[in-house]
Amino acid sequence: MHIKENEEVIIFKNDKGYYSIGLSRKDRNGEYFYGYFPCQFRKNEEVPNKSRIRIRNAFISFYLKDNQTMSYAMITDYDMVDKKENYLETKTQMEEMPF
Repeated sequence: MHIKENEEVIIFKNDKGYYSIGLSRKDRNGEYFYGYFPCQFRKNEEVPNKSRIRIRNAFISFYLKDNQTMSYAMITDYDMVDKKENYLETKTQMEEMPF
């Protein structure tokens, strides 16, 4: 996973309060498949389920569980993205303009 400044992602939060980043990519046949990558935020930060954020700063970290390395993205700085900022919605709005 490539994390770059201003990367826009969707954050999922499960019932136990664990976060993950939604991922998608195309296979060789052009079909999309989806996955998730665990992530964490700073202590006492709450991000609602299915939030769209713009990552400003993050790094890959890990912890040990049963002597296995478990990696996750530690998101230290981000901006919440208003759904109106979505590219496809903006493009549709521009196409509907009278000029």
